[in-house]
Order: sequence, then structure tokens, then C-alpha cells
Amino acid sequence: MRRYEFHSVLPPELVFAVAGTKAREARHPYLTSCFTAAERFFYRRDGEWLWLTYTGTMPITGFVPFSGTVRAEGTGSVISGGFSVWRAVWRFLLIGSVIVFFAALLYGAELWMAALAAVLAFFWFSLTQQVIQRTFRKRQKAVLGFIQEYLLH
Repeated sequence: MRRYEFHSVLPPELVFAVAGTKAREARHPYLTSCFTAAERFFYRRDGEWLWLTYTGTMPITGFVPFSGTVRAEGTGSVISGGFSVWRAVWRFLLIGSVIVFFAALLYGAELWMAALAAVLAFFWFSLTQQVIQRTFRKRQKAVLGFIQEYLLH
């Protein structure tokens, strides 16, 4: 994952406030794009964490949102983060691996083979997610443009 660091003249609370006025709030940014047909930016705040996502022109789920922290620095703030597949979909990867584990046991695999299959499935799902993210470069650029346009000054 490539890390980005932006220096804003706005204090952290104002960064979150501007994000709230320019983007819609989303409970789970990873799934947001499949629920709307219009081009929109969505954000979520959790303490000092900020998630930003963009639906694009076609509602397709699977885009990993920008996730990062907003911390105070001097009179402004620093926004640092990136498009982390692990942070966005670790629950889905874990659930998928658990399903593979129990399915292997159900089909008569030994315990160690089921565990190995679950681990391999986890890494396989992770690899495919990282490859899929390469198709969303325009959405990543749109999110980075949003940060530069609205959250830095």
C-alpha cells in the first residue's frame, strides 16, 4: 500500500467538519458504492480515523476507501493514510477463510488440511482484492483530488 501524507492548514476538527459538508456520511465505506447510482463522495469518522470513498459513475462494490488518520500539527493538521486492502476487507477475508475451513471439515478433510486450506484461501482472497484495486485507479485519484481540493485549505 502506498502511503500518502497531506499537510493541511485546517485543524483536525475542521478537516472532519469540511469532509462532513462535502461528502455524505457512510456506515461502511467499502460497500457504499453498490447502494447509489449517482457519483458521490462518502466519509466516515472513527476518532482520529477518516475513511473517504467515491462511488464513480457506475455503482460497483469493491473499491477500497482511503483510510488514514488526521492528527494535529502546529496550527493545522496532517492527514496520512492510503488505500489499504487489509484495513478495509480483513473481516470479509476472515469470514471467507472460516467458511473454507468448515467446508473442508464438512467434506471430510483432516483438521490440519482444513486449517491449511483456510490460510491459503485468506491469502488468495487478499491477493485477488489487491489485483482488483488496480482497476479502481480513477476512483483513487478522485479521492486524492477531494482531499487536495477541500481538506487542505
